[in-house]
Amino acid sequence: MVESGGGSELRFASKTDWWMPVMIAIVIGSAPIAIWLSSPKGLPRQVVPVLAVSLLFPVGLLVWMWVTTIYVISGNELRIACGPMKMTVPIDSISRIRSSHSVVSSPALSLSRLAIQYGRFQEVLISPADRQGFIRAIVERVPHVVLEDLDEYR
Repeated sequence: MVESGGGSELRFASKTDWWMPVMIAIVIGSAPIAIWLSSPKGLPRQVVPVLAVSLLFPVGLLVWMWVTTIYVISGNELRIACGPMKMTVPIDSISRIRSSHSVVSSPALSLSRLAIQYGRFQEVLISPADRQGFIRAIVERVPHVVLEDLDEYR
């Protein structure tokens, strides 16, 4: 957690699992290897630039998401950023926080996640590295929030 702006903004980096970059590298690396192995004479020279350009966008997107995933509590809102995806959750609309290990796509770089329920039927999965600090910051602002199986953080 990093405080900025005279303590009015709390920034929480995302926890990252060690195996995530390994899996990303395997997925990205498997494309050219599969093409090379399926070609009887190896990878044709004219395919190399096309393959490099076609991998540039997904690799850039993954790196962008990796370095910019952050959760910011500022004023009465929780701002979530993950690459091109940005969302804002009104703090006072948060009704429940529970632990989750869901593999559903979300702005989280770890499977050690928190499910934040807000609004009527909305939920977002996040993975703050400072889980205790994040939960305490929410509880300070929303004392009635339900912590499901997270009472040790209250």
